[in-house]
This record gives sequence, structure tokens and C-alpha cells, in this order.
Amino acid sequence: MSYDLVALTAAEPDALLIARILREAVPEGVVRPLAGGGVLEVLDGDGGPLFAVEPAQRVDVAGEAVRLLGRDAVAGLPEGRCWWVELHARPHRAAREAAGRAADALALRLGGNVWTSGPGVERLVRDAQAAGAPGPRHGAAARPAGGGSGEGRGRRAAGGTEAPGAEEDQNVQEAQGGQETRGGQDGDSEQGRSTANRGTEDRITEGPRTPGGPEGRTGGARSVRRHPAVGFEAENAVVVVQDREVVPLTSGISDAFAEHGARGRGLQVLTPSSARITHALRTLLVQPLARWVAADGDGGHFDGISGLPLVWHPVNGFVPRGPSGPHASAGAGVETGALEPAPGFLDPDPMDAHLVVDLVVEHTVPLAPPLGRAAEIVAEHLAGTRPAGWGTHEPALGPWNPEGITRTARHRAPGGVVLHLAGPVGGRGGLGGSHESEDGGDGGDRGGAFAGGIRVSWDGEHARERVSLAFGYPGEPPLESLPGLVEALAGEGLLSTLHVRRGRGRPDLTFAPRWHGALAPVGMAVGPEAVARLGEEALASGPLSGEVLAGPAVWYPVPGSGPGEERYRSMALVAAQVRHLAAAGRG
Repeated sequence: MSYDLVALTAAEPDALLIARILREAVPEGVVRPLAGGGVLEVLDGDGGPLFAVEPAQRVDVAGEAVRLLGRDAVAGLPEGRCWWVELHARPHRAAREAAGRAADALALRLGGNVWTSGPGVERLVRDAQAAGAPGPRHGAAARPAGGGSGEGRGRRAAGGTEAPGAEEDQNVQEAQGGQETRGGQDGDSEQGRSTANRGTEDRITEGPRTPGGPEGRTGGARSVRRHPAVGFEAENAVVVVQDREVVPLTSGISDAFAEHGARGRGLQVLTPSSARITHALRTLLVQPLARWVAADGDGGHFDGISGLPLVWHPVNGFVPRGPSGPHASAGAGVETGALEPAPGFLDPDPMDAHLVVDLVVEHTVPLAPPLGRAAEIVAEHLAGTRPAGWGTHEPALGPWNPEGITRTARHRAPGGVVLHLAGPVGGRGGLGGSHESEDGGDGGDRGGAFAGGIRVSWDGEHARERVSLAFGYPGEPPLESLPGLVEALAGEGLLSTLHVRRGRGRPDLTFAPRWHGALAPVGMAVGPEAVARLGEEALASGPLSGEVLAGPAVWYPVPGSGPGEERYRSMALVAAQVRHLAAAGRG
């Protein structure tokens, strides 16, 4: 739970400068490392948490800053490269002001802008507490709640260039542990991160250790505290509070989901109903242990995916409210009976078209073509351009690089890796940069945005790559390009199975808390291995009529992908075809 700031700077903020700025922002404070030393937490003189500073990230894809923060955030910054430093302040006035001083100092000394999230976190917390949720954690309540910071969302400051003094102790620079590291370059660091914050605690006063027990557990030199992104919690769920116009799958949300999900606890993200979430975050929040909680502004809450009204439950967090009363049952945590969606959730206003492509590729050594090449082919056929950036979370700030993706996945082996990718802002090119197709042409311009992810798992030297990409279109999607896409994937040995579905939503692939409907199947395909193993006769004899393509591959267009019962009939046809192919493989 935090009031968020992002300093976009023209030059890299090194550890020496960050140390000086933190001392100036909170002269009486102390700083302690979190998350293994990469994230720094600033405490006030009484030991109360004020704000956290994430490691600086190099921005090679300016379109990501525009997509998540707006165009004003990059105004006046040099073309090409800048640096992203994110700060998360506790939702009280002293913390916001201290974080604001630090962010402003970064922008003024290095040149740049400061983006701030909305001032409504305190109201979100008050409404949640009125619904029965416990108070904020980590001592935030020790400070009296102040008014707004005087700032709304958006760009807050621009500055000149004041270089840090050369007289500072050189030991701080040595404590950085080296200069910027790039995931996929050396394979031993998270993609897009910098080591700028590492070692800063050696220069400024180190905060107290967290003892074992409810607030953390003792482990080696440092204790592990409960995740700083979490605002408050129930027995089986934790809640992250965000007041942003566009809420992405940040490193904090991703880490909190992984940490608490491993213990069987759910993650709930609380936002105002005016917020939109990215495709990546929505993909996480539709999972069983996750929930999007939208505050309606009148003290009530509803599920941003299903629209069901929610109430607070001390065991399971926010749960659907039934018609019989305001409280959920103590057993399952959900009341029984008919549930009606929140007012306005079933907004009949039309939406634009989405295509969602799910692809499985089975790789063998030496991984040629590299991981990521399949995503390139899909994007080129359905958006007219390659991806612009990639990363382990949003923002995906590293420039698109399949070879770097392959090195990162190999470094994480035998463990798996999940990577996020994004297309350029504004269609082909935009602020994310432009790319040409393999044949030297521009690949056409299909318009719309795209985003998605790559999940890589290993079985010895065998890699399975799962690609999921979503495309937004202001008009009709290019369904006529799908057979050519199947042939291109099969021709490069990058097709095991493919499923294409159609949905509706905004062309920028952000989602408001309203009903978007179920995805309808458009078609499926199998690649050369299935053709060789099953034979064309078995492939052609199922419930769906297949088209044999070069590669070889078989493309199965699904008839009737319209709304209502027609959609469910098409879903049943795809399920029957999958069962037919599985049975043919066993026979």
C-alpha cells in the first residue's frame, strides 16, 4: 500500500547521489535494505517507515513510460535513453513529503520529471477499514493522516542538471558492486535493473533488524520482513492498495503474489473504480488466489472482473456478498444465493476487438531459433511490428532481444522463468521504436497495441516455451492473417499447438472494472510434429474441419464465434477436437 512516485532522469542516479539525496530528504532518518539489498527503505527518527526506493532501471523503451505514466512524463527528456527510479511512500503526509523531496531532488540534479500517483490512497484505506479491514501495517498509523500532497496524478517537476559533488567518499562508489547490469547480457541479474542502490546502506545509518516472529523470521545476517507492498491482510489473503490511472503488474505486486501464493494465501489489489489495469495484471488477477477489488467511492466494493459486490471477511479478505445480509459465511467465506453485479458494471456501451494468441513451442538444443522468435512472428503478422521491450515485470524497459531472453532463460534453468513483453505505443514504431520485418519491408501497420508474456520451463535440455499475446484493434481484427501466421511458425519449427480467441475491450489493452465477456475461440492449429505422428487422415476426421498448410501444419477455423449460445457451442467444438487429437495420439 503506497503513494507512488517515479523519477524519470536524463542521467543515471548512482549510489553516491542516492545516498546524499536520502540524507537530505530525511536528515534524522535511517535507511535499511529490503529484498536482499536491492530495495532501500527509509525510516523516520522514531523507526517508522516513510518510503522505499527501488533500484534504478534504464529506460530503453520510452513507449513503456508513456503507456503507464502518460506522455507528459517523458516531456523534455532526451530521445533514446533515460532512467526510471520508483519510490513507494506510506499513505500519510510526512511520508509523502519526504518521498517527494527525494524524487524532486533526483529530477533537479539529473534533469527530468517526477510522476506521482493519485492522492486517494488514504480514502481507499479508510473505506476498507469501515468495511471491516484491519488498519495499515508497518506503523503507518503512528503518524496522523494529513491532507493530500497537493499533487494529483501526472508530471510534477522538471529540472536542470546539477552534478553530484566529486568530494564525496569514493567508498560509496566502490560499494555499488559495479556498474549497470543487463539481464540476458551476463545472465546473472534481473533484466533492465541497475546496481545503483546496492551498497548504499554502507554509507548511511543502517536501520534496526526485524526480529523473528509475527513481523518476520530470523535468517542469517538479515531478517525477512513481510512484503512491503502489502497494506493490510486477512488470515488467508493480503491486500495491495494502488491509486493509479493505469495499474501495472509491478515488481512489488508480482513479488507479493509469488511470496504469499507459495504459502497458499491470496493476493487482492484494491483500486478506485476509475482505475484501469494492464493486460499483464488482469492475467494475474483472474487466477484463483487473486482478486481485483474496486472501490465504488461510496464506501462499497466490488470485484473488477466479475462485478460482484464484496464485503470484508477476516479469513479470506474481500469476498462476494450474497443477498441475505452484509456478512459472508464463516465457512467458505462466500454467501450463497443469487448475486447481482455492481450498478453500471454491465455497461452496454460497445467495445473494440481483442485477439488472444496462445502458442506452445517445444525446443531442443541449441535453441535455434532463439526463445522469443515465435513471439516476433506472431506480432509481425497480427500487428505489423515486433515487440518493443521485455522484462520480468512491468514496465518492460529492456529493448527487444531474443538472444538476451534466451540467455536469461538458460541462466535460470533448471528453474522456469516468466517474462513480459510490450509492443510500441501507438502501433508500429511510436515512442517504443520501429522495426522492420525480416524481408526488409515494414510488415504493414495493423494498428492497435499488443502485450503478453513468455513462460519457459525446462526438462533437462528440452525447453517448453509458452507464448501468450493479446492484441487490441480499433476495428475488425485481421483474421485473414491467421493461416499465414500458422505457416510461418511451422516453417521455422516454432509450432506445437496454437489457439486463437477473440474478445472485446479497449484497443490499448487496459481494462476498466466492467464486464468484458468470455473469450470466443477463433481457431486452433497443430504443427509438424503432430502431422508426422498422427497423419493427415486422423487430423482431418475430427469435429472441426482442418486445412492442411505448408510447414506442414493444420489450421482449424472455428465456425460461429459470436456471442451467447453460439460462443459456447464453438468452445465445445474446440474441446471435442482436442479430445479427438488426444485419442488419435494414444491409438
